[in-house]
Amino acid sequence: MTAKFRFAAALAAAMLMTAAGCSETAVSSQADAQSSAQKAESSAADTESRTDSQESSQSETEAPPQASDSQETDDHTFRVGGRFRVKSVEYMYTACGEYHPENVYLTPAEGNRFVFAELYCKNNGESNEGVSWISFDCHADGVECKTATATDALSATVSPGRAAQGRVYFEVPASAKDIRIGYRVSILSDERAYLIVDGEQDAGFVPEKNTAPTEGALQPGGSFTAGGLEIRYLSCGEFTGEVYNRKAGCRYVQFALEVTNPTSEELRFSSLDLRACADGMCVQSYLAGSDTLTGKLAPGASTSGEVVFTVPEDAQTVEAEYQQSYNGEITVLAYR
Repeated sequence: MTAKFRFAAALAAAMLMTAAGCSETAVSSQADAQSSAQKAESSAADTESRTDSQESSQSETEAPPQASDSQETDDHTFRVGGRFRVKSVEYMYTACGEYHPENVYLTPAEGNRFVFAELYCKNNGESNEGVSWISFDCHADGVECKTATATDALSATVSPGRAAQGRVYFEVPASAKDIRIGYRVSILSDERAYLIVDGEQDAGFVPEKNTAPTEGALQPGGSFTAGGLEIRYLSCGEFTGEVYNRKAGCRYVQFALEVTNPTSEELRFSSLDLRACADGMCVQSYLAGSDTLTGKLAPGASTSGEVVFTVPEDAQTVEAEYQQSYNGEITVLAYR
């Protein structure tokens, strides 16, 4: 079955088949969503399905700033400043330009150049949403291009109410005129939202900070269980070890955990089960030395280690989230 997605400009309902069953996957430009709402208010003959769709849209919270019509070339192609929605996630296209890696060993092939597109993603739903560079592809003058290597490429599991911002990178011919980065809205669909890369552009978007701490967040010394494991939150603090290629305007913080297997069976665990946010924005982990929190744990055995994250220098509220399965229970760890 071919899956389709709906842009609000077309006002066409569509259904996307998922592993759990059928559910609506709405992909819409925000300017068109506003137009639909205005028409609904002025017409008493609107259908019940359109009314339900508008009520669902109104229930979503704190979308990125509204883009103007000039930032949308049609109902599925966007320039910097444009925004669109896929299910419960709001996307804003915040910047584009050429990418010049600091690593001298990362260079494009002769006659090529690196380009990037930057996106802000806000999860307004009630379950986790994954956002990743893997869901993007690129065509330059109609020819498919390969991704470019970057340590800060967009990749995050965004829990409800949180947001992420990152870039996707591609290598294109230096002479390319028409560069389009496509976002695949589903692995079951060939439909895409397209981002036009046209020179150096920046929307000047600054994400709103959410500095409110999570109520009941676990403090150092506390413990919890997950997947049969007993996990004790040992401590947190500034990471004082050596940092390779330290990012300007950032600091490095660490969370120390002790993991114990109280069962009679071997269990797996991973440092990737711990992620962090700073003022409501997902942040990247930093591999500092060996990872002692990833592997298999024998019955009765314990291990301990630290997970380090890169956060903005001025971050006020830093929290970690431990979640062993994609949509399992989240345990929030307070920082200090």
